[in-house]
Amino acid sequence: MKKFLSLVLALVMTMSLVTVAGAKDYADAASISYVEAVDVLSTLGVLEGDANGFRPNDTLKRSEAAKIICALNLTPDVAATLAADSAPFADVAKSHWAAGYIAEGVQSGIIAGVGNGKFAPDAELTGYAYLKMLLVSLGYDAAAENMTGANWSINVAKLAKKVGLTKGNDSFVGTKAVTREEAALYALNALQAELVEYADKGTSITIGDVVISASGSKAEGKDVDFMDEYYKDLTVNKGGEDNMGRPAKVWKYDGEKIGTYASTADYVVVLEKALKESELAEFLEDEEILEDAVVAKNAFSYNGEAAMKAGSVLEIFADEENVKDVVVINYTLGEVTKVSTSLTKAEKKDGATAKVTVEFGKDGKITVLDNEFAGFDYEKGDMILFVADGDEILASELAESFEGEVTSTKSGDKVKIDGVWYVDLTKALEEESEGTFYLNKAGQIMAFEAEEKEESEDYAYIYNTKKLDGEVNADGEPMDDGLKVYVVLADGTKTTYTVEEKSIAKAAKGTIVAYSIEDDEFVIEKVCDTKPASISKDTKKVDGAFLKSSTEFVFVEYDKEDKTYETEVVTGYKNVKVVDEQVFVVANDDKEATLIFVIAGNGKVVADDVEYAVMLEDGYVERNKNEDGKYEYTYAVWADGEETEVVFESKLTVKAGDVVSYVLADGVATKAETLKVTGTVESANDEYYYVNGDDYEYGDEDVITITYVYDEDGEFDTIEVDNAGEIEEDAKVIMIFDDEEVVTVYVYAEDK
Repeated sequence: MKKFLSLVLALVMTMSLVTVAGAKDYADAASISYVEAVDVLSTLGVLEGDANGFRPNDTLKRSEAAKIICALNLTPDVAATLAADSAPFADVAKSHWAAGYIAEGVQSGIIAGVGNGKFAPDAELTGYAYLKMLLVSLGYDAAAENMTGANWSINVAKLAKKVGLTKGNDSFVGTKAVTREEAALYALNALQAELVEYADKGTSITIGDVVISASGSKAEGKDVDFMDEYYKDLTVNKGGEDNMGRPAKVWKYDGEKIGTYASTADYVVVLEKALKESELAEFLEDEEILEDAVVAKNAFSYNGEAAMKAGSVLEIFADEENVKDVVVINYTLGEVTKVSTSLTKAEKKDGATAKVTVEFGKDGKITVLDNEFAGFDYEKGDMILFVADGDEILASELAESFEGEVTSTKSGDKVKIDGVWYVDLTKALEEESEGTFYLNKAGQIMAFEAEEKEESEDYAYIYNTKKLDGEVNADGEPMDDGLKVYVVLADGTKTTYTVEEKSIAKAAKGTIVAYSIEDDEFVIEKVCDTKPASISKDTKKVDGAFLKSSTEFVFVEYDKEDKTYETEVVTGYKNVKVVDEQVFVVANDDKEATLIFVIAGNGKVVADDVEYAVMLEDGYVERNKNEDGKYEYTYAVWADGEETEVVFESKLTVKAGDVVSYVLADGVATKAETLKVTGTVESANDEYYYVNGDDYEYGDEDVITITYVYDEDGEFDTIEVDNAGEIEEDAKVIMIFDDEEVVTVYVYAEDK
């Protein structure tokens, strides 16, 4: 059989698997191995943590074991009422927190001291000693089962294994001190174990270290589990599945869900080649995949919605004889593009410390809180493999990657990098492809990020071309086959160049190009894409780049009357308004726009300065004709902290309370625009301002102008503050930005 799989016989995968939120969110939750046991025992109140967490790897104290045993047998509520009438041991005072538990345990015959009238409450407890307590709690008689005397631990080990108390811990060593999370695991197993009873326990006499027993009857099952007898509100559905499709237990207590806990796969296989559903059974029969389990046709389930492709992980669940379930898990490659610690009050209330954004594919994006799944500890820029269900990340891990260069290719899908052959799933790599290669779970290349080449910072707009006819170059040689380009440079200058021969095919009228000059010839390094865009004073981003007050706009506009191209350079995004024009954006490493070419038509507007005002009345207060015989309209406004009037060149459709922006030219306002409410304030403090889920950060030296539109007295008020903390929650606001920072906020005290 052809080898097209990587076989991993493992109990767990090297990834961060998510369990549905359990009962306790301990600070050290990431270090808990037996999550199911800790969640259930914590919910019951049998074994809990403290302010420092659950402390899963701390050893269990004898006093803690006494509490667990009493809580299991009497329920935590009843056990909490226990109190010792007198000191049960010389080293356990009546006031000791565990005195009641210890006294009850001794009285019920489950717990004993260490000799000389002492209990040693803070001493460690071995695994065998703890298991003996659990066995006695299940109804097993210590004497009848020979769990006393010199070789008691051997009999405890045999019986505990038969009952299944250590199930889930393959590295159990009974002579070692039991840890807190091991104690939780064994207690959970005891809850699911059958209770027993004896028709006749027999008799026994102990002389020194010798126990003389008269045999009684054997322990018989009572046909009821511990939890069914004492914890009727605790239920478990063993036929459930988790949100990745794996067989799982679903625990509930008093009708409330504790959590969903997936079974551990018996076999894990990573496919190196796509597989059809009809081929799955034969594939699993490969003796190198399974050990003793047999694949019976139609005997196992398969989550067929998940396609089996190269890199897919098959989790195989089998009993001692047959394969029962095959779960296909597919991973997506994504980039952590943002890790923000700016959270709303509601998000912080649930214990989140960061909000993480993962982007993938063309338009895919997931934003999640770090407390919604375990093991997420990534930084901005990390590439990860993850499994998602809607907006929930179910599993994730850092993607394996390396840097190199393709030196050879063959068979259409294989590439050689640094002497090693890889399968190229991208089908796009070729010789000299250099950069970062990302691998799937099968070690195949699933994505490639080309090394960023140092590109020219010189850009130009080719507004015309002309074939050379009879002209000569600098050396006096004829250039009959050459080409001349007429260009606008980044500083707005219009000039001409002759084009280098290899660039002629790229030189097209109406394109923006990155270029260099070699031997006085125009060398086109790249033809740039332009996109239609609308830009106004409130536009913050164009083509993924942030607009700044330093952004240079190069306008190129064709004058139809003169049949010439006019150029203009404007600095600052607040000084331009572009309506549905083709633009090309040059950005720096911080995604800040440094240069924008605007190939403008009639929609281009270049503004000198932008003003803002609040309308005090519905409509205009006066209409007059200007020198040209055209009407101009005067409006009463609130601007710069006072009532005033502004003359507009045209009639506005406005009402009192509207915020408008405009440009003054020779004392007349033009290009008026009515601003819309930005959103609702969720919270505000000295550093951050939260509106509609977004946070805005202020620098230490920034000053914010706040204008209250119709305050509680029905008047206007304008103040300057050095933070936004004075703005009340739930206020409707309009925010004015300058280089991504809020400089002016219009606050509506009444609904707008």
